[in-house]
Amino acid sequence: MLLWTVLAGPIVRAMPASWLWPEWMAARTLRMPMWEGGQHLMRAGSPEAFAGVLSGNRLTIANRDVLDFCRKQASKVKKAVRCAIQVKAED
Repeated sequence: MLLWTVLAGPIVRAMPASWLWPEWMAARTLRMPMWEGGQHLMRAGSPEAFAGVLSGNRLTIANRDVLDFCRKQASKVKKAVRCAIQVKAED
């Protein structure tokens, strides 16, 4: 068991990145699916940054149609365009 403990890290890091072994091991250690495990690690690592990610996600979801339209406009004119989004007050 001691040998496996010492060799597990180097073996996992030596595998191709596309296999996602370190991520799988982290999720397994947390006993969570990878998605929830990742959220847990982000929240533990930097609560302020994680709150910013959540806030940005809510803003993007609430303005999805406007943002899609603006992306299409920017692609047509091949430069940045101004967009008006709605920001709801927090409870």
